[in-house]
Amino acid sequence: MIGTQVRCPNCQTIFLASNSERPRTEVDDAFREPAPSPFESRERSSRRLPPRPVLHDFEDDVEDERFFERRRSYKAPHRGGMILTFGIIGIVGPWLCTPLCFFSIAAWIMGHIDLKEIKEGRMDPQGEGLTRAGWVLGIIGTLLIIAGVVACMVLVGTGALK
Repeated sequence: MIGTQVRCPNCQTIFLASNSERPRTEVDDAFREPAPSPFESRERSSRRLPPRPVLHDFEDDVEDERFFERRRSYKAPHRGGMILTFGIIGIVGPWLCTPLCFFSIAAWIMGHIDLKEIKEGRMDPQGEGLTRAGWVLGIIGTLLIIAGVVACMVLVGTGALK
């Protein structure tokens, strides 16, 4: 054992074992710390919390990035389902009832605002697909409204409708 590296069972430090012992004095005994109780070390280990993740080391791990992104800032919930519903009503609605055509305008405006918020990182990006689909349907519905109004004006102007 002499001349080899050994580990202290109490403090877990590694040192080189040697045979050179100096005689003990009263001063050494006065400053010597008492060895911790084996029960105390068990209590400490059971109360030990898991290590906290390093805040600046999340770039290489996707899971850490998602964890910190959720914790870092609040993002407004998306309204993708509502915008998609407005877009569908805006296209189908005018065939059933004329005032429902205004839902397509609302879908276009709300979809544009929400897509901008998602792009700037202030809104939940999971609803981007629904929002974009509702936005496109809102544009199509609005263009159909404009085409219908122009067609009615042409028909009235030519005298085809009286």
